[in-house]
Amino acid sequence: MDLDEQLELKPVTSKEIQETKKKVDEHLKKDPTNKTLKKAKKQLSEYLLLRKQKYE
Repeated sequence: MDLDEQLELKPVTSKEIQETKKKVDEHLKKDPTNKTLKKAKKQLSEYLLLRKQKYE
């Protein structure tokens, strides 16, 4: 079963997004200059989490 099939079976919750955001924050503490992690954190907090909380 690939990732697309797994995502179809179980929707992502806001709690899971928050946990992922915490993991990204931990990685950013180790490497604060990583642009990819900064972008991921911004997308998680500003877009995904806010939208998910709005519709839950």
